[in-house]
Amino acid sequence: MAIENALVRGWSHTSISRSVAEEGVTPRNIKSHFTNGHMPLTDEVQARLDEDAHERGRVIDEGVEVVMDSLALSRKVRAAVVERMENGDLPVTVKDGLAAEALLARAEAAEPLDQAALVDGFMKWAEAIKRHCTPDQIREIGAEIHNDPALTSLREATERRG
Repeated sequence: MAIENALVRGWSHTSISRSVAEEGVTPRNIKSHFTNGHMPLTDEVQARLDEDAHERGRVIDEGVEVVMDSLALSRKVRAAVVERMENGDLPVTVKDGLAAEALLARAEAAEPLDQAALVDGFMKWAEAIKRHCTPDQIREIGAEIHNDPALTSLREATERRG
């Protein structure tokens, strides 16, 4: 049972073999014994594995939701910009449009975004907002972003990382 619990906690086979007082327990035979199904999981261990898997899935789901919310917001901004441009209310430069489109295309294609490109794209987006929105509109956008639960969670996670 001690070996099973250590495996569930993520201990390496070497660490487990060092911590077990039994003669002849090696990293290799722990791995072999477990891989070949000779070490059946108890109900308690299986429940712990299921709980860990559920928690990892929940964290992944939350991360996906934050990304999807950010993309949804970007798509709404893009649609609003396009509508205002078509109405002649928003003189956006081609450079602004291309920068936004390139950022969205990379995200939609599931290409990894590097930190510098993301910050650069965000800064260009923020500059375009400042150029074309009134101070009241900027405050409203800021309040909506600040009060969004998914973005708040992302902001807090980023602050915790340093």
